[in-house]
Amino acid sequence: FYWLRLADVYLLYAESCMNTNDNVTALEYINKVHRRAYGYDPNTTSPVDYASLTSKTMASDPVLSNDPLKYERYAELFGEGSWWFDVCRWKIGSDEASYYNKTKGGPILWDNNRSYAQPIPVSEIITNPMLKQNPGY
Repeated sequence: FYWLRLADVYLLYAESCMNTNDNVTALEYINKVHRRAYGYDPNTTSPVDYASLTSKTMASDPVLSNDPLKYERYAELFGEGSWWFDVCRWKIGSDEASYYNKTKGGPILWDNNRSYAQPIPVSEIITNPMLKQNPGY
């Protein structure tokens, strides 16, 4: 089991470039991952490259459909346990919950005040009184 793959590093780097307004570098690193997935040389432009950071993707989900970074993280890292952390970091939980609407267990009830965090066990708070319980618990 790999803890961190080069595609994950490239996409995290692209996200940090976007956050510092270096959109050219961000797009290049997103395209490196996308090219490799389609069998092209990651370091050379290809016919599958995204033209911008808002290009159409293959997703029908409105959060992912025009956001290559989010889509590539979703598609490339599917099943590797990182999507939940992406959802929390980007604060897109309510959008994703409304898109998927329900699970086999019933409707998804999303609460922005509670759903991004779990309760801290009371035993931990007793052990360390500096800890504060997460909001809503």
